[in-house]
Amino acid sequence: PDTVKPLRLANYEANTEQHVFIVGSNEGQSFSIQTGIISTQYQAVKPLLQQTLNISLNARGGASGSPVLDNK
Repeated sequence: PDTVKPLRLANYEANTEQHVFIVGSNEGQSFSIQTGIISTQYQAVKPLLQQTLNISLNARGGASGSPVLDNK
């Protein structure tokens, strides 16, 4: 829809203890927002060269694959 705006990717590194949240579809019933912090981060090894984050939050069913957002 024309009213939808795309999310911009961050141009800065994530930090441990940074507050984040995810928006999920709570088992297909309604949207939910779960808040937490980045607990650890590390660089994955080949073949998946990317930054990987461990996030401490209470994810509910339907939240897997949700984007990780911060207050920006």
